[in-house]
Amino acid sequence: MPAHRRLRYALLGASVVLAPLALSTWFATCPTFDAGCPDQTHTVAVLADFRALSPSLMRLFLWANVAAPYLYPVSYLGLGLLALKRAPWLATLGIIFGWAGSIPWGLVADQMFMLHALSAVGHDTVAVAAGHNYYTTGQIGVFLAGWGGHLPAYVLLGLALWRARAVPRWAAALIVAGVPLMMSAYFPGSSYLLQVAGYALEAIGAIPAAAALIRGRAEPAVAPAPDWARPAAMPGNP
Repeated sequence: MPAHRRLRYALLGASVVLAPLALSTWFATCPTFDAGCPDQTHTVAVLADFRALSPSLMRLFLWANVAAPYLYPVSYLGLGLLALKRAPWLATLGIIFGWAGSIPWGLVADQMFMLHALSAVGHDTVAVAAGHNYYTTGQIGVFLAGWGGHLPAYVLLGLALWRARAVPRWAAALIVAGVPLMMSAYFPGSSYLLQVAGYALEAIGAIPAAAALIRGRAEPAVAPAPDWARPAAMPGNP
């Protein structure tokens, strides 16, 4: 495989594993340690939690916020490319849902940096008012509407990979199984650790997908040239 193609698929392969790892880290180090990360209905408590988090965990949390918006959209493309030839509809829909669910992560990351900055200022009353105005803006609501697309995207892409036999079936099953774990984290009394575990399953299931991408398994097969395109045999040659 040419070096530029090998590099392209290596980057795609890295993204499919690093993206869910970034989100697993994001939930594991979230200052509020809740499934919503953070619960925006209690802004004063959220700011207190941001102040209480240790500096080392805060740095890790903020770096996870930097990584997720860059890695997440590309990771869905990488998973979809593996199954595109044999499960085109499932793979295409998975990429579309994944793209829609990935775009808001940039906005979510911006919120985390804003909360971190507001917690350092110390004017909680002003922060609560700013947060209320921020989240009630109509355009922000439209922007966040696609956020839930990341869940059906993993289901669709896991099924596509299963159908295409692009990865071992246990890996495709883990990609699908991570979704119920992430959804169950929002049930009353559930733990944010379900989010951590759900994204960890996605990362483990993505390892064979990354290996397949690095080997160039997403490269389209080269079809034999038709008879009319083949050079005519010279006299005396078979």
